[in-house]
Amino acid sequence: MKSGLRSKGLVTILLAMMFAAGAAVGVAGDRMVAAEDTAETDAEMHKGRFAIEQHADELGLTASQREQIKPILDIVMVEALEIADECRPRLVALGEAAQVKVKEYLTPEQVERYDAILTEREKADRKRREAIANSVPAGLDSED
Repeated sequence: MKSGLRSKGLVTILLAMMFAAGAAVGVAGDRMVAAEDTAETDAEMHKGRFAIEQHADELGLTASQREQIKPILDIVMVEALEIADECRPRLVALGEAAQVKVKEYLTPEQVERYDAILTEREKADRKRREAIANSVPAGLDSED
């Protein structure tokens, strides 16, 4: 009985970690995809990635201050993408292991639907990652 509870606990933890990883990627890319879907300008796509951008008007930032801050935030975004890329293989492997275990409890029809859901989710995640990568100005070097 303990082994069954332990397995269920492990699956729950794995699913929670997979959810958290997916949420992190989703949150990071959501604004970019939404901006792309509504045909916002490039400048509008960048707005709101960081608190300083979200509250620039409230803080009364001048054009000069915004211009000085933007390269800092662009470099941070590049570094964040690099970190996400480093972690992604481990997170993917973790998620795939959880999916295999979850499928053990599903009916064949549920497995088929679950696979379709996962395929659509991966397409959406890929689109978000591409939108984020394309929103960062080319040529930024995070090692400056």
